[in-house]
Amino acid sequence: MKISLEAVSQELNQILQKIKSGELADGCCMSTIQSPVKEAWEITESMTSQGSLHEKARESLFDLLNEKSRELFQTTGYDDFDLIYEYLLQETGST
Repeated sequence: MKISLEAVSQELNQILQKIKSGELADGCCMSTIQSPVKEAWEITESMTSQGSLHEKARESLFDLLNEKSRELFQTTGYDDFDLIYEYLLQETGST
């Protein structure tokens, strides 16, 4: 299965709705509290276990990352998990 940018955006919207409703609370990513960070991790694991990003989605997600993240990824390398997870963290304000 190929993962589209739209699928990642839908997951982001669900996280944002859960934050707004209070269903997700800030906390340590390893805590038992369901936090935006933990939710992003679980979603990313689920998505990447089912397939890989479309090439266009990979390029788009990279372009949507902030400059610091792009520079880091260009230096260290990255995979689909890294792109999706960083994007979700960035867009939920959890970085």
